[in-house]
Amino acid sequence: MNYEKKLEILMSLAEAIKEEKNLDVLLLTLGRIAKDIVGGDRASIYIYNKDEETLWTRVALGVEHTIEFSSSLGIAGYTVTNKKSIIVNNAYKDPNFLKDIDSQTGYETKNILAVPLINLQNQVIGVFQILNKETGDFLKEDESMISLLAYYAASILENAILYKELQENYKEKKEQLQLSEHRLKVIALTTNDGVWDWDLEKKEVLCSSRFFEILGLESSAQTIPESQFISLIAKADRKKVIKLLRDHKATKKLFQCEFRFTVDGKYKWMLSKAQSVWSEDGKHLRILGTNTDINEIKDKEKKLQEAYEKIEALLKDQDIFIKNSIHEINTPISVINTYLEVLTRDIENPKYIQRLKSATKTLSSIYDDFNFFLNKDKFEYVKTEIDLSDFFQKRCNYFEDIALGNNQQLSIDIEPELYINFNIAELTRIVDNTLSNSIKYNKESGKVLGKLYKDEQNIILSVEDEGKGMEFPQKAFERYYREDSQKGGFGIGLTVVKEICDKNHVPIEVSSII
Repeated sequence: MNYEKKLEILMSLAEAIKEEKNLDVLLLTLGRIAKDIVGGDRASIYIYNKDEETLWTRVALGVEHTIEFSSSLGIAGYTVTNKKSIIVNNAYKDPNFLKDIDSQTGYETKNILAVPLINLQNQVIGVFQILNKETGDFLKEDESMISLLAYYAASILENAILYKELQENYKEKKEQLQLSEHRLKVIALTTNDGVWDWDLEKKEVLCSSRFFEILGLESSAQTIPESQFISLIAKADRKKVIKLLRDHKATKKLFQCEFRFTVDGKYKWMLSKAQSVWSEDGKHLRILGTNTDINEIKDKEKKLQEAYEKIEALLKDQDIFIKNSIHEINTPISVINTYLEVLTRDIENPKYIQRLKSATKTLSSIYDDFNFFLNKDKFEYVKTEIDLSDFFQKRCNYFEDIALGNNQQLSIDIEPELYINFNIAELTRIVDNTLSNSIKYNKESGKVLGKLYKDEQNIILSVEDEGKGMEFPQKAFERYYREDSQKGGFGIGLTVVKEICDKNHVPIEVSSII
């Protein structure tokens, strides 16, 4: 059978079954056409029961009894779990194959084509499974044809399953439907929901006593005109509810909606669920529904939303405060640095001045970190060619005062005339934070060595210190992490470094010996 002929069969099948509601007929028809279109010996359509995690079928062409097993087993189970088709051309060599079914049926399975049935919500509702292709192995073309059939069949089968459930439910409740008052009393005893039965022919709604109790009304179960029932729905929600009821009638899918009822000007939030009853000739007879009181849930949602908005406003105020504070800090730091330079020239023994310079430069570095951290997403960081050797030399000169202020020695080993293409602001944060961290966590009177050199492929910048080492070096780049809280700092410096390096595809690592 050529591809065009198969496609023609599929299209004619689609027209033939689009109005079919009988699940057994659909399973039989779809199974037969799936078997014939790829030349299989047998075909099954397994329905997935999500609640019980089983796969079952009453129609396995060539088999007369019902088959049911766990949805985690077999080729069909694999297809459900992974939501994808599978071709197995040697069944007994596949670890997922259930040999027990062959033992029970006396049938020998040689090869299998399994295709998932996936609904519009991207949920698996079943599996097409065709066994033993008559002409040899199953092919990708067979998988494509069955996948096309499955795509169309999924929604039809889903509606048929729901329709069958409704039929079964209608059959079970037929006597109770003739005695609506009695049925409502029984339901009212077993649920905390309000129950209602809308008779569309009589245009009246029978409501349970719990229905009225939820609304704050004292009343026993009684029948009210449908106009009165509709008038209880809040005016602002009425159009939405009526539209959804019309959609429900057209699609025959479960009606479910959150809306408000109103009594004496007060709102009551309800979650309403309903399903309709149709006659055998398709006439819409009644709507059976329940109302769940969700007023308390809605109140909590409102309070949570108000709390969220309050927190968001506080965070916004905090952000503004921090930005303004950092801006204000920069001016006095600049003044202090300027006068310290003047004092250094005028005082013969600038020991204490040196410490002050170290402290103010540390403050400046912290300010630069915060400023970059808060504004990093606001600017475009343009790259230019930079003499990295000269740049690193100048930054080391700047941090020499900080090292001396901490009784440390900063040494450098810089290979000249090394150039890179980088943004100057981002490069400053990388170098400054790396030097600052080494000085901060170095031992008393220790040495810091900054090295810049080129190997066969890369330019390497490294900073070494004589500190006690890190117990958890892998955490060095985590925001707010500080190995030694007594050393001060905010724990964002190396986080900024890592973000910049990742953004610019620059490898970075920390090594430490305790």
